[in-house]
Amino acid sequence: MSYSTYEELVKASSEDDVIQLSDDNCDGIADAGVVTEAISKADAIIDSYIGGRYVTPLSTVPLIIGDISTQLAIYFLWERRHRQDMPQSLMEIYKNLIARLKSVHDGQIDLPIPAKGDGTPGGGGQTRCNKTPADRLFPWSVLDKW
Repeated sequence: MSYSTYEELVKASSEDDVIQLSDDNCDGIADAGVVTEAISKADAIIDSYIGGRYVTPLSTVPLIIGDISTQLAIYFLWERRHRQDMPQSLMEIYKNLIARLKSVHDGQIDLPIPAKGDGTPGGGGQTRCNKTPADRLFPWSVLDKW
């Protein structure tokens, strides 16, 4: 599941922008593969930053993550067309998005989803051990002497 959609990119920018930035064959229609690739890159960056605190990929997408994914995907669409002359405003937006992801990673921003190690079962089952008391190397009576 992607953290953002084509419709969210259009809402955050404009349909004309998304078409202009992704229409490689000049047919006036956004190239779905190009848009999907930009969203996938954005989601991979998000997962790389928050993967230490949260189980990724996220099954529930908090609003902040959806927004970051949308803005990063728009950045990547611009970057593929205007790599040499990226607008300074987009560069600042990118830096701010990465700073926000670092804040999530560092625990300064909490997402409204369970974090790793918060007491929720991670493995989905009981912990089992295949050792018995007979497997001990030292009986308890030997250890009492120390």
